Amino acid sequence: MSTPQPTPEPTPSGHTPAAQGLPAGPQDAAADATTLDGDLVVTLTKPTADAAPTVTRRGGSHAALRYTLCRIGLFAAVSVVVWLVCYAVGITGRGAGILVVGISLAISGVLSYFLLNGQRDAMSAALVERVERAKARIDEGASAEDHLIGDLPDLAPRRGPTTDVS
Repeated sequence: MSTPQPTPEPTPSGHTPAAQGLPAGPQDAAADATTLDGDLVVTLTKPTADAAPTVTRRGGSHAALRYTLCRIGLFAAVSVVVWLVCYAVGITGRGAGILVVGISLAISGVLSYFLLNGQRDAMSAALVERVERAKARIDEGASAEDHLIGDLPDLAPRRGPTTDVS
């Protein structure tokens, strides 16, 4: 008769130790662990000889569009605030528009660095996954091509021994 093993306690981020790559107890040997990190769902399964852990995307296909729209929205909001401040201070005229755009770009760039970190990470993860899939398709095509070329007879012209005429 075996005693029941305690389940791993989630960390403050909600991930179990097994999901974070820490050693799992015997109760985790056959269990699957699923973690949710933004728009990326990571499903870890015990690897077998022919299968590796899988990563499934959920809602990450438009991460670049979402990040870009957030950047544009942040720029627009900052532009309105900067324009109102310039108007209240009395900065008007020909150069006021360029000043508002320049200040808005600088402020929204700094704010987006801190506020849009999650969207930027999701976009990066989506792009990395897309590049890895493209590399896998290229490698698969190259190996299929190599297999086909290996089955063909050698079609290179044969050259006889050359004589050196000096």
